[in-house]
Amino acid sequence: MKIINTVYALATLIILFGAYLKLNDYASCSKFILGGLCLGIVNSAIHYLMLIKKIQELEDNHETSS
Repeated sequence: MKIINTVYALATLIILFGAYLKLNDYASCSKFILGGLCLGIVNSAIHYLMLIKKIQELEDNHETSS
């Protein structure tokens, strides 16, 4: 979990830095913004999948304790 968050934070910083460097070039800047949106969607999907995994683990633990 910490590794995923660290990678996400580093990638976000790289995208923001790249957008800052290319601020005058609209086409490149829009690509960086789209990249940031895609990264956000991927991060949300990862968190959603981890939540599903946690729920399954809790259900398994509940079934074994019954």
